[in-house]
Amino acid sequence: MSPTESVPPRSRKKKWVVCSVMVVPISLIVWLAIPISSSSKPNPTPTPVNPNAPDPNVAYRKLILGEWETYRDGKRLLNVSADGTAVMHVEIAGLVKQTFFGKQMRIDLAWSIENGNVNMECVGGEPGWAIKAFTTAYGTERSQPILNLDTQQLLLKDDADDPDHDYKRISQPSDLHASPSK
Repeated sequence: MSPTESVPPRSRKKKWVVCSVMVVPISLIVWLAIPISSSSKPNPTPTPVNPNAPDPNVAYRKLILGEWETYRDGKRLLNVSADGTAVMHVEIAGLVKQTFFGKQMRIDLAWSIENGNVNMECVGGEPGWAIKAFTTAYGTERSQPILNLDTQQLLLKDDADDPDHDYKRISQPSDLHASPSK
């Protein structure tokens, strides 16, 4: 039979039956190879939690407040507020990135700290077209482990191939310096 001739209907049916006969046993083998849910394993004894132990994230939530600066693909200023919002001003370096995002951006963020991670979500910014391009390229949410957070440094772990984000404190919020009100 030449390549231009069509396959007779009986031959197509035979191929379909052969494929179906092979798929069923393979599916059964794969299904049997997948571990059954955790109900077949004994439940580990839960670790007791001390309800009086201090939450380490509480100190982080206070220390992160203020203004931070870093240089990574340009200058970044991060101002973190106690109300769970933050603003990052970015001066973008490099012609290629400037083509996609412009020379400057303001990124409006919502932040939280949980389990030793800083969680940030982009909730807006300017210019709008650059924010849309940015969130399309990098996503709207990010969670980064805190490697160090003290009065002078905010060091966040980045992806395996990228250097960590190393912020230096520029200023603390004024309420940390204010004397207690009477």
